[in-house]
Amino acid sequence: MAVEGRLVAAAGISRYSLMQDYTVSAGLSPDLLTGEVTDVVRTGSYDGSRGFTVAHFHTAAELAQEGIEAGLNEVRLHGIEGPGWAYVVAAG
Repeated sequence: MAVEGRLVAAAGISRYSLMQDYTVSAGLSPDLLTGEVTDVVRTGSYDGSRGFTVAHFHTAAELAQEGIEAGLNEVRLHGIEGPGWAYVVAAG
């Protein structure tokens, strides 16, 4: 049953957030960059092997498409947390 005129808020995690996190907290090594990080950027799939849960990281287009496929209309994406958080962590 469709309900018109309602607001749906959802959150997604960028495919690049893993690379940013490893850069400031886990030491982004060449092995991580060419292996795990490249795989996540390419596929979005993360196996939870390094302190985060099993997850799917999105591209903006992919997140919008999921909303459309779920039957939402007028899907709009708004960035809430950008890459600046990594600089705050690195400076701390």
